[in-house]
Amino acid sequence: MKLKDLIKTSLFVVLMIVGAFINVSFGSPIPYTLQTLFVLMSGIILGVKYGPLSQVVYILLGLFGLPIFTQGKGGFGALMSPTFGFLLGFILGAYITALLFKKLAIKNDYVRGVVSTIIGAAVIYIPGILYFYVLQNAIIGKAMSLLTISGFMVPFFIPDIMKAIVAGLIGVLIRQALVNRNLVDK
Repeated sequence: MKLKDLIKTSLFVVLMIVGAFINVSFGSPIPYTLQTLFVLMSGIILGVKYGPLSQVVYILLGLFGLPIFTQGKGGFGALMSPTFGFLLGFILGAYITALLFKKLAIKNDYVRGVVSTIIGAAVIYIPGILYFYVLQNAIIGKAMSLLTISGFMVPFFIPDIMKAIVAGLIGVLIRQALVNRNLVDK
């Protein structure tokens, strides 16, 4: 890993921490945060290798006790949180966003960025919903269907799509500036 890659990856770990603390809760146990924005931008800017790595480092730091998860939580107790699956989804979301941005045959970088981030945002929900389901049904013992759990996520769809669009546009803009300065590979 080159120093510039280490610095960029670390920057996204810091952005994830900041994004966790910028949150709004409208009476729901699941707050709205800026983390999705930074996850998707990490995929566009850092690529297939370092985008997901930034998410892995963020999660590991939180699991090892730093209070960097939403609402100042940290430690292995986070594994019992119904939202922990979404943290795992961040890794997959960053990877899919980066992969699609690299592979999609769309000439316009901004359109490719937005398409990649919207799909990446949707992918975050897969491990999030599945983890919630397993936790509720197999560990807590409270029967809950996948449909019911998916219904809890509906209020997050529009904000996440908006964050994905912003992440795609800003991510491409920042990426282009970094490419012009030889700080990321084309």
